[in-house]
Formats: sequence, structure tokens, C-alpha cells
Amino acid sequence: MMMTGRNVSNFDRKNVKLISPRLLSLVPEGVDEDTINLLSPSLLSLHNEGQGLEDDLSLSRALKLFDEQGHQEWLNFVIEASGVSEALRKMKDVNAAEERRQMDEQYRGKDGQPLYFTKENVTEMYGPGERKKIEVFEELQRSLSPEQPEKREERILQCFEQCYADSL
Repeated sequence: MMMTGRNVSNFDRKNVKLISPRLLSLVPEGVDEDTINLLSPSLLSLHNEGQGLEDDLSLSRALKLFDEQGHQEWLNFVIEASGVSEALRKMKDVNAAEERRQMDEQYRGKDGQPLYFTKENVTEMYGPGERKKIEVFEELQRSLSPEQPEKREERILQCFEQCYADSL
């Protein structure tokens, strides 16, 4: 036990760490007189305040050896290994579900049925400005010839097909 360079008197009262490395430690390893570390280094420390082997094997020192591409790869590794990307995906899923729930609540009546919008209830809910928009749209619909809505639908379909083909 003297090979650790520590005082081994009262050995029966000391803790022995045998082959138990610290990985990605956030703070420097403290000096504890009651603990004997045997083959238990601090590896890839996320700080640069360690001493001896802890400083030599710190992540900050290793990153100095990498170029910009190496830094990015290490960052990606740490993010993936720590589960940040999975947690972010879960948060996005929860937020999307909450937004859908809020939209459902907003556009459903008190009895849970989807709202049916008429000029009257839109005016009641959103004011006379929205009623005017509906009336303008109705006037536009009446001004179209019978062929124009069909052509508009064809153009919309062509646009969707074009957009879908571009995304592949």
C-alpha cells in the first residue's frame, strides 16, 4: 500500500478505492487522508484544476490537441453520451402534445364538440373585423366563375406535388 505514496498507518480505518476511476468529474479530486486510491485515476475531467495524473488526463488538456473538427466531434459525443439529445426530443414531444391539447381546447365547445364557425359566432367571439373578412371572402367566392375554383384546386394539387417531389 505504500506504493500509493500515502501514510498507511491505521490502515484498518482507511477506505481503499481499488480500480474505481472517476470519469468526467466536474470538480478536482479532493485530498482525503482516510482514503487510499489504488489504480483509481480521475479520467477525462471536465475541469483543468487537477494535479498530477488527473491534470494530465483531463478533457481540457486533451481538447487542446484537437483541431476544430475534433472539438465538434467531442461535443457531439458528450451530448449524445449524456442523453441531452434524447431529453431534448422528449421535451419537444411534450411541447407538441401540449400545443395540440391547447388547440383542441380552444376550438372545441364546452361540451367537447368541435366548434362550427358561422358569421354570427365568429363576430361574437372575435369581433366585427373578423365578420368583415368572412363577408369579403364570400363575395370573392360569388365572383368566381364555375371553372375558376376547379383550376385553383388543380394548381394547388400541382404545387403540393411539386413541393413533395422537391423534398424527396
